[in-house]
Amino acid sequence: MALVINLGSDWWISLYEFTRILHSELGDSLLMVIGSQDGEPILNDTNTLVIVRSINDNIKLSVAKAALEVNDKFKSVISYMVITEGDKETINKFIHTPIEDWSDYESALSEFKQLLTESLGNRLISMIALPKGIFINESNVLIIVNKIDDDVRLKVAKAALEVNDRFKSTVSYMIVEEGDSDVILKFREV
Repeated sequence: MALVINLGSDWWISLYEFTRILHSELGDSLLMVIGSQDGEPILNDTNTLVIVRSINDNIKLSVAKAALEVNDKFKSVISYMVITEGDKETINKFIHTPIEDWSDYESALSEFKQLLTESLGNRLISMIALPKGIFINESNVLIIVNKIDDDVRLKVAKAALEVNDRFKSTVSYMIVEEGDSDVILKFREV
């Protein structure tokens, strides 16, 4: 397996800078930095593991400062977890967690919208889908209806289950009524 550091990638440059700062601050206490391939979270919403000999307040503070400095400087965000070399379980989970396949996301969204249109009819006002891998409150699709009731909830859940069974991508939805402008605005801003 080869390591490719793409210097044209904001993620790789930010990960390099994070590692450089940590090495300068922690010296021999820093054993390893493991980052996700593309900056996407892998485990517990983290995209970077910082592995140290032992954890203390100074180490935690140094890592936090390095992350803040890098996150202020680059578009990519370092979301880290600090562990010791003895935490083999977390290291293995991070390294071996399969990366989600979003290659069929557009098709999944199209199918989901079609199923919702068929089952909800004029109760469906709109559907807002976020870009691949982006979530708000653990949802990547906002369903806007004229009125939420048990029938609407059941039909949306059934459509999501059907789509998630057929596609690799995951549809994780939130249902709101058309008057819920705060949530609708959040989804539209992405």
